[in-house]
Amino acid sequence: TDHRGVRRLVAHAVPAPGTGPRPADLVAWAAETLPDHMVPAAVVLLDALPLTAANKTDRSALPAPDFTATTGGTAPRTDREKEIAALFAETLHLPEVGVEESFFALGGDSISAIQLVGAARRRGLRFSPRDVFERRTVEQLAALARTVDDTAAPVERAARTAPLTPILRRLVERGGPVDDFHQSTVLHTPAGATADRITAGLLRILDHHDVLRARLTDSALEIPAPGSHPGPAPLTRVDAVQTADDELLPTLRAEAREAARLLDPYGGAMLRAVWLDAGPDRGGLLALLIHHAAVDGVSWRILTQDLATVLEAEHHGHRAELPPVETSFAEWAQGLEQAALAPGRAAEAAHWTAVLSDGGAVVPAVDPALDTLATVRTVSVGLAPEHTRPLLTELPERFHAGPDEFLVTALALALASWRGESGPVTVDIEGHGRADHLVPGAELSRTVGWFTAVHPVRLDLGGLTGDDLAAAVKRIKEQLRAAPDGGLGHGLLRHLNPELREPLAALPEPRIAYNYLGRFGSSRTAGESGTPAPWSPAVSGSLGGGADGALPASHTLTLNASVVDGPEGPALQAGFSFPERLLEPGDVERLAESWTEALRTLAGLVGTPSAGGHTPGDFPLVAVDQTEIDALEARAPLADLLPLSPLQSGLYFLTGFGAEGEGPDVYTTQTALDLEGDLDPDRLRRAGRALLARHPNLRAGFHGRRGADPLQVVPAEAEIPLYVYDLTSPDLTEGQRQGRARNILTADRRQGFDLTAPPLLRFTLVRLGERRQTLALTSHHILLDGWSGPLLVRDLLALYRGAPGPAPRPYRDYLVWLNGRDRATTHRLWREALAGIEGPTRLVPEAAAMPAGIPERVELPLPDELVARIHAFARSADVTVSTVLQSAWGLLLGRLTGRTDVTFGVTVSGRPADLDGSHDMIGLFINTVPTRVTLRHGQTLAGLVRQLGERQAVLMDHQYEPLAELQRLAGHRDLFDTLILFENFPVDAEQLRRTEERAGLLVTGARGHDATHYPLVLVALPGRDRLALALDHRPDLLGSDRVADMGAQLIEVLERLVDRPDSTTASLATGATDPSRLDGPVLPVTPLGLAGRFLRQAAATPYATALIAGDEEWSYAALADRVTAVAARLRGLGARPEQLIAV
Repeated sequence: TDHRGVRRLVAHAVPAPGTGPRPADLVAWAAETLPDHMVPAAVVLLDALPLTAANKTDRSALPAPDFTATTGGTAPRTDREKEIAALFAETLHLPEVGVEESFFALGGDSISAIQLVGAARRRGLRFSPRDVFERRTVEQLAALARTVDDTAAPVERAARTAPLTPILRRLVERGGPVDDFHQSTVLHTPAGATADRITAGLLRILDHHDVLRARLTDSALEIPAPGSHPGPAPLTRVDAVQTADDELLPTLRAEAREAARLLDPYGGAMLRAVWLDAGPDRGGLLALLIHHAAVDGVSWRILTQDLATVLEAEHHGHRAELPPVETSFAEWAQGLEQAALAPGRAAEAAHWTAVLSDGGAVVPAVDPALDTLATVRTVSVGLAPEHTRPLLTELPERFHAGPDEFLVTALALALASWRGESGPVTVDIEGHGRADHLVPGAELSRTVGWFTAVHPVRLDLGGLTGDDLAAAVKRIKEQLRAAPDGGLGHGLLRHLNPELREPLAALPEPRIAYNYLGRFGSSRTAGESGTPAPWSPAVSGSLGGGADGALPASHTLTLNASVVDGPEGPALQAGFSFPERLLEPGDVERLAESWTEALRTLAGLVGTPSAGGHTPGDFPLVAVDQTEIDALEARAPLADLLPLSPLQSGLYFLTGFGAEGEGPDVYTTQTALDLEGDLDPDRLRRAGRALLARHPNLRAGFHGRRGADPLQVVPAEAEIPLYVYDLTSPDLTEGQRQGRARNILTADRRQGFDLTAPPLLRFTLVRLGERRQTLALTSHHILLDGWSGPLLVRDLLALYRGAPGPAPRPYRDYLVWLNGRDRATTHRLWREALAGIEGPTRLVPEAAAMPAGIPERVELPLPDELVARIHAFARSADVTVSTVLQSAWGLLLGRLTGRTDVTFGVTVSGRPADLDGSHDMIGLFINTVPTRVTLRHGQTLAGLVRQLGERQAVLMDHQYEPLAELQRLAGHRDLFDTLILFENFPVDAEQLRRTEERAGLLVTGARGHDATHYPLVLVALPGRDRLALALDHRPDLLGSDRVADMGAQLIEVLERLVDRPDSTTASLATGATDPSRLDGPVLPVTPLGLAGRFLRQAAATPYATALIAGDEEWSYAALADRVTAVAARLRGLGARPEQLIAV
């Protein structure tokens, strides 16, 4: 059993003499042949197996593995990873964690995520709770965590007014006395503590956290400046020197009840404390009571840690500096008022109206005058650790959920059983409400206050019962996640939006409430003895508290639940509270028992391997239903469903419709590496497996859907095929060996890929000698771009060595970034840029009907002095060298085609500058966008370059739209048949060389192979004060002599452009040798036209197949009859040549 109480299969092994296998390698080896359930979760290496007196293996003496170090697969490597791993362990009460373990798989939840953020903030690191949910692992958080600069001068803190937040307005609207509505906790105080030091510490806390000084009004919290402490000192000292240890807590409770009466939120007395002074040689107890208007569960963790820090420092004679509060409660409250009025927020009102309109009432409503807290009773229940543990760890991981989904599913099942029917029921769900994104720039990990957010959820099992628990969990999970923005908008609209406040208030309110308070440490762990740690909790479980008995009950039935870590593990504690006038205690006891029984049954799902899976809410970037998900998961376990990037969409379309025709697969690319060194195929396989684990997008397959966009389907696991060929036979000459190797790689390229059968990547290893080999990495272009190639090789070699660096950001982040773009603005700008284009610029019009081909390259040697002049001109014109080249290409196309308005494609990197780390990410980012060059009469060459530069600057942040969409905006099916490709990948050659050396391999040569459907591509290899050009051309469409002539003309244009920038564009329109002539097949022109040619063919071959539509085939004769009939009908309706006809 591991540190989380999960049963694991463990192997113990004794290495053969002279060997040093890694445990991870042994696990991988076992996985190659054993079924999944027999693959060990960990391997422990021993010098020898322990034996009993009977010479048998002593299983009781076998050491347990350190699961926390092995489950993640990789121990922390950098100082940042070590720091964050320590924070994971500290927050989740674990000895250690691996860098690849999920925070939530280890037992974390939304509240502990906030704790993690706060703990990181105290260590000088910044990331948000949302980052924890999205990144999850030490490795990913370490990559994005930023260092906090605390050196800035502190901001002067003056008196502030904080408008009431939704939860505070809810409290005021509730009515009744709220003076002593409070939460409380009890801490151990060390021997030697004094009232003066504790009081000084409490005043420091009051000064540091503004809301503790606040005065409540009906519309705001009035917060005085620090140093303002109205009324008496916050501490009451009680002499407990003569009180026995077992009487300390009862004594404290009685004194705390008296202290609660001194709380006065309207007078600014938000905090009171009671200290039982047990004498100078004995530890005492400190009760802290804070009005609920100023505190919540997360705030307590901040306050108790700050108080302990201050008092410990005072005890040792120095002053502690507390970390700053970056966003004050007043700033947060003011920001929420703006958030309630934000565009788009009001649209959520329709959802809340639909949820609340039917009421879903299953219990009687409270009467504020009769059903007060004095009448509320609570039925307490609990769940043993063996049933609690799966609900916190393994099952949430398998269902991609959190504890809430299981607790609420159990509630829905229990209510259905209790009521005798499974109709819908509406429940108020409480959450911590600390959503930084609601207020731009907010950072709440150190902010104290009451942040709780409440929103209604409609629970509907839809007839499901306890016989289909997995389906019930998925259904309730989706209903919980159906709330827009996690339900945060309900309180904003209900309480802060002046137009929607009253309509939403008029709707029926839920009568049942649910609140999961999170996970709490015990006051003393099993086996502890001696003096408790100073300022540690003295009471296990969730917070205490109280209120005036005359305060109206908020709901008819309230379920409060929390988890407490005890000696045997985490245990669930819960209470069902209800006004005794409305419900019978026996009925609530039956409900509570049904709930705990449902939880025990749900926990039993851990023994059902098939239980689990995803739901539509797990894939927010795509529109998909549960049926589709179930079908995909029936094929293989699923990791993610993603949309396609712009170029992926185009490649998928072209691949699916066979744009490559009968030629080679345009989109199968191959990189062949010549390697020297001892390369182990098994080790390479493991490195490939790790590569796919590290970059999930490389595992993707692509699936089309009828009437919907295609999907990237990322399976949970995949294996890169490795094909090994041995050509080391001494019977082969070197020439034969190289020839066979070329044939093997050529055959590999021709094999292509099935987009639905991932991975779309394979390795081919050809052994040429004892330490010589060629390794080919063949992939579909839909996975990778040229920039990613060197990064993939670097990662593969590092994984082969067994020492990879931190993983880059996942490709998914790029797709999330794309999804958040303002596409309306992008469409407007491109529509303006492409307006008025009369048609595509085609250099070789017949190319569209030809199959793809392997390009040949014509190098264009540029004199060094011309390269220098090009760079100098670009600097003087304040443009890039890329803009200069595009201007020259546009001028050349104008000369070759006789047009003054030309369009060509440009491949852009597609890696957003505002997506941190995008330069190290692996995937398909490039995109092809049109560039338009308009040659105006009298315009100078320099003016043309500036015009193009200005146009590109406008469109620079809008280069992420699919080419098909841009062509649609231009009003044409296609726009060009030539392309400019800039190969300026920022490869760190020295780092790649070091990676090779560490892997024991040396790359002595590299070759790339691909094909193209463009007749002509200008390839530019720019650099700092360097530039190389080449023309890749389809030899079946353009001969090498013709292309060389075009290259010479391009160089002429460049020279004229940089040497005579004040000359006009017209000066370049002449000078070409027969510019109107293009190479290509010459075909006779028939005067018949399309219709005449069709009818002639129908007469010649009437029974030949002319059209295939689905399962139907039409002969020429049948199609001609139908066409003739339709044409006659159109003529009868008045249709004539050149008239538009709606189709």
